[in-house]
Amino acid sequence: MDQKAINNLNLSKKLGVSHPTIGRWIDDATEGKNSLQIVEHNGRYRVAENSHNYAELMRLKEKAIKYRSKSNFQTIYASNEIYDILSHTQLIELICSLEYKYTIPGKFTYFKSDAEFTSSLQKQSLNSSKQTKILLEQSLEYIWNKICQYEGVNIVNIGLIPDVLHSLIIDRCLIHNKKIRYVSLGLNHNSQEVLKNSLERKYPNLEIDIQIGDVEKNGLRDVMFQNRLEYPESCNLITGLDVAANNLLDSEAFQEKLSISLSNQDFLLFNCRLDNPLKRTDFTVINDQPCDFRYLWVADKLGFKKELYITENLYESHSRSQIQILKPTTDLELIFDINNHQKKIRFIEGQDIITMRHKLYSLREIMEAIDRSSLNIQYLATSPEKDQVMVFSER
Repeated sequence: MDQKAINNLNLSKKLGVSHPTIGRWIDDATEGKNSLQIVEHNGRYRVAENSHNYAELMRLKEKAIKYRSKSNFQTIYASNEIYDILSHTQLIELICSLEYKYTIPGKFTYFKSDAEFTSSLQKQSLNSSKQTKILLEQSLEYIWNKICQYEGVNIVNIGLIPDVLHSLIIDRCLIHNKKIRYVSLGLNHNSQEVLKNSLERKYPNLEIDIQIGDVEKNGLRDVMFQNRLEYPESCNLITGLDVAANNLLDSEAFQEKLSISLSNQDFLLFNCRLDNPLKRTDFTVINDQPCDFRYLWVADKLGFKKELYITENLYESHSRSQIQILKPTTDLELIFDINNHQKKIRFIEGQDIITMRHKLYSLREIMEAIDRSSLNIQYLATSPEKDQVMVFSER
C-alpha cells in the first residue's frame, strides 16, 4: 500500500510558509540535506505523512524563522495589562503555548470581565437556553429524586455564567426549602466577581462562594474536599457548559482529576453540543455578527493590532473542531518582559495562530470520557435534532 502523502499547498498553509519553501525542502531531502521522508505521488515528490516528518518540518520551520532577516520583523510588545490579568504561572503557560503550539489557550479567553464581554456571554447563554431547558425539564425529576435524599445541595459551577441549567435546580431547591449553596470555580477573580454579581441580582439570599482554581489541575479536587469537610450531609452537583467548550472532555488530565475528586455523594451534570454535519461551521453569532472580539481580546493585549492580521473561521475535519485562526499580515516579533529578561517569539507572515478551538463530540466519545473518569451515566437525554446532549452521572 502506498504511503499517504501531504499535499504541498495544504502543507504550506498549515505551516505558514511559502509554497516554494516546501518545494525547496523536498529538493533538499532528495539530496540528503534534511531528514524528510519523501514519496513519489502522481509523478511528483511529496512529503510522507508521519510523525517523523511532522517533527522535521517543525525543525525546518524554526530554522527558517531563526535565520530570517531581523529587519523584516515588526516588533510588538505584550501590554502591561496582560501581566496584571495573568498570574506568573499562567503567563508562562501562554508563552509556551504560543511558542510551541502557536495557540492561545482557550481558557484565557474568559478572563475578560468588562460589560460588553459579559453581555455577549449572557446573550450566548440565552441563545442556547431553549434546548437546554427542554433537556433539563426532561431530566429534572430523575435528578431531583437523587439529590433530594440529602440535607442540602452544593452546586459547583465550572462553567462560565449562571444559566438556565442552574436556575431550574436552584428554583426547585428553594421551593422545597432545601439548603442550597452555590460555589463557582474559575481561573480569574474579576470574571468570578462578575458572575457572582449576576447571580446575586436574581437570588439575593443565595449563599455564593467564589473560588479561584484550575479544573484541569487540582482546583476541583480542592473544592470538593472542602465541601465534604464542611458540609458532610450535602451532595455536590458539578455543572458546567464549558466541560465541553474548553475541550475538558478531551483531556485525560481532567478525567483523572474527576476520578479522584468525586465521592459517592457527588454528581456531574452538563450539556454540550454534539457533532452535527449540518452545523459544523455554525459559529456562535450574536446580533448576526460573529463573536470575533470574544476570542481576540488576548491577542489585542499581546500587541496584535487589527491592522497586523486577518482572521479565518473554519472547520478542521481531522479533529472535528471549529477553530478561529489569526494570520499575521507581516513578520512579527512578540516580546515579553519576564523577570527583567526579554522573551521573544517570532511569527511569520501568513502563519496560523489559533485563537479559539471548540471540539464537537460524538455521543460515543462523551460516554467513553465519562467512563474513563470512573463515573457511571445515570441519565442521558438528546435534543430532537440530535445536536445537543445532557448527561447526569455519579460515582
